[in-house]
Formats: sequence, structure tokens, C-alpha cells
Amino acid sequence: MIEHESPFAENQLPASPPVPTAGGHGLLQKWQGGIREKAGFVAVPVVLLRGQARLGLTATELNVLLNLMGYWWTLDTPVFPRTNIIAKRMGVTSRTVQRAIESLLKKKLMTRERAKDGKRVLYLHPLAEKVAAIADTVLWEKEVESSDV
Repeated sequence: MIEHESPFAENQLPASPPVPTAGGHGLLQKWQGGIREKAGFVAVPVVLLRGQARLGLTATELNVLLNLMGYWWTLDTPVFPRTNIIAKRMGVTSRTVQRAIESLLKKKLMTRERAKDGKRVLYLHPLAEKVAAIADTVLWEKEVESSDV
């Protein structure tokens, strides 16, 4: 992991969102039934969303990443997506998804390896490292924008 110094004092960090609960004020209420048992959801760092331009992500690449994140359970867990499934979800061709994956590999936001069974798998830990590296800057920019209002 890349070490960097925060421009924030500990007590100046932006407030955290409410903790998700199954009760009246959490994720289930917010999504009004859109989250179902066994359907799951994907946790997306706000830094990834706010920092997508800084990371050089196109809208298609971000959408592919969000789909890949749906298969990513732990830092070192590989994902082995079927591009045709992601393409169908996105309403694009499999080739569009393949191009986005190739671009994400070139941008070093993920790596690709061959598993023991011969499948090509992707690792997203480089994305996590890059998001961590820009977190303070992205959050600082947000704080500056907020104070200008």
C-alpha cells in the first residue's frame, strides 16, 4: 500500500454516512426493496466516484469496474467475469467490455493472470491501491468545493 500524509487533521475528516441497518433508516429503506436477500449489493468508495477523472476512467470503464466489483470479495480474490454477461447488463457488445478491460489493464488498475485451471482471472487490488493514493486529495478537493458555496 502506498503511504501518504493526510491534509486533514483527525477531527476535520468529512462525516461518515449512517451505518447501514435492516431497520427503518438504513440501506433497505433507502433502496425501497431494491436490495433483496441473496441479491447483494456492491460497496463503492466515494473516492472512486469523485476521483474517476483523476484515475483516467471513462464512463464505460467505470461501469465495467462496478460490475467486476460485484464479484470481488476480498483484496486478493480474483474475479473471472464473463464479458458477455457484463455486456448484456450494460447494453453494449462483448467487444466493448473487452476493450474496457484491456484499457483498465493498461492503466494498471487491475492485473490479469492465468488460474491453475487455465481461466484468465483479474485482480482488482491495484485499483484499491490507486484509490487509496488519491483519497486525501479527492476528499480535500471536495472540502474546498463545499467551503466555496
